[in-house]
Amino acid sequence: MAELAQRVAQLEKALQQHLAEHDFIRDFWGEEEAAPEPAAASAGAEPGPVVTEAQIEEIKDEATPVCCALRTPEALADDSEEGLRQRVERLERLLKEHLASSTPWDIDRQPESPPKEREADADLNKIRLSGMGHANEEEEETGGNKIRLSGVSKTNIEVAQDLPPLPQRDTFGPVVPRMGLSLSASGLSAQEGTNRGGLAGMMDASFSLAQRWMHRRSSSANSTSAASITHVDHALQESSWDALLLLGLPDIGTMGSMMVAFGVFAAAFLQLLFCWLVSSNLLSDDDKYDLTYLREWRIYYGHSVHSYDHTSGSSLVSKVCKGRPFEREWWNNALLSEVDAYLQPVFPGSYQLPVGVVLTSMAIVIWFCFILVELDTVFGFTHAILCLPRTGTTKVEFTEFGRRMFVSISYKRLIVLCFVSFMRAFIAVALGVSAGLWLARTRDVMNILRDGVSLIFILEIDDLIYKVLVPAHAKKYMASIQKFLVKEEQQMYIFNLSSLLKLVVLTAVILALVTTTLLPNTRQAESVREMICGGNRDFVYGSHPTIGPIFVTDTTEYDLKNAENMLPGIANLVEDVVFNYDPNEVKDFMWRSSLPRGEVAVKHLPTVTEMQVWLDMPESQASEETDFGSRSYGTFCEDRSREFWEGDWLWPTIETLTGATDCESAKPFCERRDLPLVRMTCPQTCGCVDPLAGLYVDNGCRQLCIETEPFRAALGDAVCQDLAQDEHELAWHRWWDGFYSNERGIWSEDNEMMTFAREGAVGNCSFLLSQEWMARTFCQHRQNRPGSLICPEACGCAGSSTDLLWCPTSCTNSNPVTGDR
Repeated sequence: MAELAQRVAQLEKALQQHLAEHDFIRDFWGEEEAAPEPAAASAGAEPGPVVTEAQIEEIKDEATPVCCALRTPEALADDSEEGLRQRVERLERLLKEHLASSTPWDIDRQPESPPKEREADADLNKIRLSGMGHANEEEEETGGNKIRLSGVSKTNIEVAQDLPPLPQRDTFGPVVPRMGLSLSASGLSAQEGTNRGGLAGMMDASFSLAQRWMHRRSSSANSTSAASITHVDHALQESSWDALLLLGLPDIGTMGSMMVAFGVFAAAFLQLLFCWLVSSNLLSDDDKYDLTYLREWRIYYGHSVHSYDHTSGSSLVSKVCKGRPFEREWWNNALLSEVDAYLQPVFPGSYQLPVGVVLTSMAIVIWFCFILVELDTVFGFTHAILCLPRTGTTKVEFTEFGRRMFVSISYKRLIVLCFVSFMRAFIAVALGVSAGLWLARTRDVMNILRDGVSLIFILEIDDLIYKVLVPAHAKKYMASIQKFLVKEEQQMYIFNLSSLLKLVVLTAVILALVTTTLLPNTRQAESVREMICGGNRDFVYGSHPTIGPIFVTDTTEYDLKNAENMLPGIANLVEDVVFNYDPNEVKDFMWRSSLPRGEVAVKHLPTVTEMQVWLDMPESQASEETDFGSRSYGTFCEDRSREFWEGDWLWPTIETLTGATDCESAKPFCERRDLPLVRMTCPQTCGCVDPLAGLYVDNGCRQLCIETEPFRAALGDAVCQDLAQDEHELAWHRWWDGFYSNERGIWSEDNEMMTFAREGAVGNCSFLLSQEWMARTFCQHRQNRPGSLICPEACGCAGSSTDLLWCPTSCTNSNPVTGDR
């Protein structure tokens, strides 16, 4: 019982001291909070709380736990023997695990900031580390260094130097020269061989740590710059390439070596295959950007009258350049959308900085950074194996930290690994060049960054194959290999030159790709857009197929809502039909429905062919159809209201176009040539049945109305004299107003008749006699209604010309008026 109690007290004391000194090391590296007060690590035997199992588990889980207070053997005497024995086992296991987890310090790690002033800095030549010790005492003196291991009386490991105090300090603390080293250690008496082994491992680790710590400080003292010397090493990567180092080792086995070799072959094959596919298939010219073809397309299709868009009244070029994706052909849309997105400026008004150029440059920079990282890894691996001693065999040994270290390498393995490193570097360069050209030639901004991310997957395919194919025991073996020591000391300017060289290479590659590929790519995109959409887009041409002369006419700029075969304003009525038509509501060839806009009626036709016949019907024919069951609009020679059969079909259209709801309110629109439906529905109000009404436009007026009795009676009552009555004056001014309003924009404003009409038609019929062509225009019934009844004398109604119509009957009885045009 007494021995067990003493053993527990010793283990608790050792654990507490080790954890306190762990905090010292942590504070030395500049981590977390400062070390605990020195009093916490004293060897006082004051009684304290027992280390419970929950505390032990907490200590195992945390990186820097806080240990319990110490207990004396007298305080432990009250515990049972079995409890003390279990506590001894737990404390021994805890101490061993904590030592194992805290000894492999990263010797290359440097503090980010100078450590805080501590009491331990007062004695700069001493480090105290705790642990288990041998039961026997040994001493050895070599030169000025002294190592002493003692038994159970102490638990301290001490590294000391007999150095004079130096006032100067560097970035990491006081500067001390490298001089004689003295190390003393004492531990607990071990009752089992495993404890002695644990002490030996702890002592080796403690000595190595102390030695490296003193070496750091002495190196800082001997250098002119505190940060001018840096340790250089190389760590193996989890990659199929690096795993080739294990090929043929006994611990890997035959199958493991085969899987490693297959992984290297698969990674190399896939990456080389990708390079070949890119260079042979993805770097050729894009057919969409063939300027010769695009020029021919614009000549033979873009402006041809055969490609004229009848729906919008625009040329195909205007439709392609101004339309939206659904309104273009698929290849037009794909090309222009790609070019527009590529050339879109990053900042408004900065056309010289397109989005595509910026994104491509970013992707290329990121990609070649990955390539440089890969090359840096290859060179680091090659340098590391070249620094290994070369012998007839490859030798791997365990280190003091329980890790493996390559002690030497065979000549055959070195040659194979150097060749593989050369191939790996060659593949990385091939990937960088081929994929860089691919990115530089990509114009689709949606694919630029996506392709860049995909390239990284190809570059790291060896890592993926390693994780999938390499056996688990080979992975553990790979992870147990410590870093290769490439160079103990290296001047920092070497690293600066290396970084500068990488920057120069990266800049040169980017400039080369930008000047040779990216800028020509941008200019080609601009040329494509100019070829398709540059210049005048709003015209079409035609050439007679047998005679040959060329005709040209202007077209409107494309707008989907400006459909040529749809009157302005009719779109709202069409929208009602499109979203509300129900075939179940059709009755007697009419679909009638009550909508929020009002009552709507639409004529229903049995077939599309029948509809096309209706739509192709000219205005002159549409107004003449009168028979029931034929293609009649239901118009006659008298006004029609909504109560008529076709009235509720025609009037919603008139109301949509003009806002008028009856013939009286529609009268102001009788003079407009583009609204023949108004004259078809209201012929009496508009004057279609009165030859003396002075109406200028004739489309929409039924020509059969001139055969009616009222029309003939008006001709018979008229006198054969120019402007004989007041009503003739009214008809005179109405005719000239209609002429000017309908011919404006067609006739020149300098024309004599346009000038006369614009000035109010002040004068009489003698004006027509000044030019023969003016009399023909005014008197003959062609596309417009004649004014011969207003000026019968000036029009020559008393003569025998058969070209003149609508003359008063009194002028000649030998030439009766007919309805022939």
